Amino acid sequence: MLNITNLYNNFVRIRINQKENLSQLGKLIRLFNISPGIAISKVLELFNRSRNYKRQKRRYLQNKTYSDIGIGKQEFTIHNSQFTIKESLIVSQIDVELILKKAGEILEHKFDLLGSCLKKVKRDSDINSENRHPNSIEQKKIRGLIDKDYELIDWQLDFKSGFSWDENTWYKDIKYGFIEGADIKIPWELGRMQHLQILAKANLITNYELRITNEIYKEENVNLYLREFENQILDFISSNPPGFGVQWASAMDVVIRAVNWIESYNIFNSIIKRRNEFTIKESVVESRKGEKIDSSLSSGMTGSFEYYFLRSIYEHGKHIIENLEWSSGMRGNHYLADITGLIYIAAFLPETDEINSWLNFGINELCNEILYQFNDDGSNFEASINYHFLSAEMVFPAMGLLLHLPQEKLIALEKQGSSYYNYALKRYCMQTGLWEFTIDKPQFTIEASDSESIQLETGIGKRELGNGDKEPGIKFNSMIWERLKRIHEFSATIINDEGIIPQIGDNDSGQLRITNYELRINGHLSKLNLMRDVIGQMGISIEDNNKKRFDDFGLYILEDKDIKMFVRCGSVGQKGKGGHSHNDQLSFEMFVGNKPVIVDPGTYNYTAYPMLRNEYRSTRMHNTMWIEGMEQNDWWEEITDDLFWIKKDKSRARKVEFSDTHFIGEHYGYGIPHKRELTINNSHFTINEKGRGIGKVESGNGKSELTIEKPEDGSQKPEGGIIELDNIMVTGIDFCELNKIKHISFHFAPGLKINKSNEGIVVIDTGDKLIELSCRDGKIICQPEVEKYYYSPGYGERVEAEKVMFSSARNKIEWKIEIKKQ
Repeated sequence: MLNITNLYNNFVRIRINQKENLSQLGKLIRLFNISPGIAISKVLELFNRSRNYKRQKRRYLQNKTYSDIGIGKQEFTIHNSQFTIKESLIVSQIDVELILKKAGEILEHKFDLLGSCLKKVKRDSDINSENRHPNSIEQKKIRGLIDKDYELIDWQLDFKSGFSWDENTWYKDIKYGFIEGADIKIPWELGRMQHLQILAKANLITNYELRITNEIYKEENVNLYLREFENQILDFISSNPPGFGVQWASAMDVVIRAVNWIESYNIFNSIIKRRNEFTIKESVVESRKGEKIDSSLSSGMTGSFEYYFLRSIYEHGKHIIENLEWSSGMRGNHYLADITGLIYIAAFLPETDEINSWLNFGINELCNEILYQFNDDGSNFEASINYHFLSAEMVFPAMGLLLHLPQEKLIALEKQGSSYYNYALKRYCMQTGLWEFTIDKPQFTIEASDSESIQLETGIGKRELGNGDKEPGIKFNSMIWERLKRIHEFSATIINDEGIIPQIGDNDSGQLRITNYELRINGHLSKLNLMRDVIGQMGISIEDNNKKRFDDFGLYILEDKDIKMFVRCGSVGQKGKGGHSHNDQLSFEMFVGNKPVIVDPGTYNYTAYPMLRNEYRSTRMHNTMWIEGMEQNDWWEEITDDLFWIKKDKSRARKVEFSDTHFIGEHYGYGIPHKRELTINNSHFTINEKGRGIGKVESGNGKSELTIEKPEDGSQKPEGGIIELDNIMVTGIDFCELNKIKHISFHFAPGLKINKSNEGIVVIDTGDKLIELSCRDGKIICQPEVEKYYYSPGYGERVEAEKVMFSSARNKIEWKIEIKKQ
């Protein structure tokens, strides 16, 4: 009988292979446009990769991929000094009810990820009984350790679209971007298992509350979150043998999972340790059977679980080191994540020659990548603010761990001498010279840091010195800590008091560790506090920063009183690849009183809907001048990778003039320059109800334009009731001599209602402010068009909002935004 499903699958496979070949060729063509040297290196890399492909695949298919490394209690001593947690630190920092609510959803395997809405994720069947792969026996053995009433999770499922990948597919054969609506980021996001830290924090809260009332902790409460933690990890390990299925297709996601496993494990472990200390004080406790047991022997976690957990952490490290996302001259946050993951894993696992080489490699490459991926002005080189924070979130926790490596790790580093094995280049290299260390009989103790939320997330604390004159540990070259200071300065400048950042460039909602999940307790402010904490532990002072010009990123900040504007004008990022930048040259975002008013519409998605991906990075989706049928920078639309490339930086945007309240910039994306001038003018004066008063109207450059005279009687106060006026005006001039209709868009934040007047003015009421927007070309008032659009606050999410558009055939278009206090 003809099997229609098999025919269809074969057809799709052939189509994917054809596009895959085109993809590789397309990459090389694009690379030649950016750098012929990099392209030649890539050709050699692809040749070696294809030569090894069949051999590697055969090895994975014919052999058990679970590791046979001997892991026992004596061999794997967990260095908890790096991750010690003081349980009482966080209760005042978080919404207890919300944490417990989210933990309850996790217990039911309900997840809301990347706009999916809350959905239960359940595997329909157990391990395929017909599976004859050498891993199958081990899978069933591990599966037997899971509680009988536990429901298995489908780790291959995009539970937003319903599409599922095959868990038996070798990870290098996993394909995506060929079926509209199917988004591989959904199972990847689930597989990062950041939600395990919610379980750990819920257990922390419960322990804290019970400890306050001095109650003996009940066994069923102990097991509630801990057993779910163990069951989910055993479920993952048994369902996802190393190298098979969607969860091993991206090394970066393997990293994020390992980091969250380690941090969650250590939170649980610290709770267990504290609980045992409490019961030891009681000397002996009675079990539910009435038998007396020595509570000091209670570990909380089963030995079988710890064996498979530790072995899997090693397997994660092995997979990362064998799949480094490195390329000469063409690498980014994925490789930075790989390095961070290796440092976490190597700091967590015991000293072996192999693991010590991972740590040595990780330290040297972290130093190299800090200087490579972060610009001199502290911004990230990918031209995306969200990716800047993601990359910084990788760097600073890793640096914090390195500052507190225990002595046995330092001794292991000392034994490796003046060279290290570079796993990316596959050869030995001399140490970078960007770091050094001292061993001086240190006695490390970790205390709660001043920033309690940081202590929870990182376990970074203070250090006591042992004997000797020099402080033991790792010290970094001035080039490194100066760059870290600038990363902090850039971050602190672009974030407001409520933790909101402008959405410039791509935003895939990526995080290394969980800092959101509806909790709104950490977010970007937590990352900023972490930066300060680590820099402070390096003994570096942080000065107040008033910098508003970041030429390397191409970001300029106009600010006066309650208004702040972020103007984009500069590099497309990634050394010309432009993979995470948008066509947003001369666009801006405007905040009024910490509230976003004019916004960047965001990113929404990557590969699931290619047309929407390109729409959200197009010029017309930004607050700048656009022309129908033209883009500031062009891209291909043939293969999946085209969604992360531009053909060439033809915009060549540059700043012409800049001050705190004045900006002029231009780009060449239309062949003929588009020049934009922005100016903030402020006014403050007092008048009486009869129109007489005192005060001044001032422009943004401080020159007085109008003085209202004092009352005739010489008194300081005008007659009648007093009206205080404190208004701000933003004026804009767009100039382009291209003989085409020109459009200027203003995308307003969701929740702001636009009202249109008969005089061609649109009015927006923000509650405490009235905002009026108008435009003219010459003496003619341009009539506004008000349209709906979809604003994307994060990956996979869209909400309806409104935008205003003005159109004109003239070369010079003038517009103004008046912000009036109600």
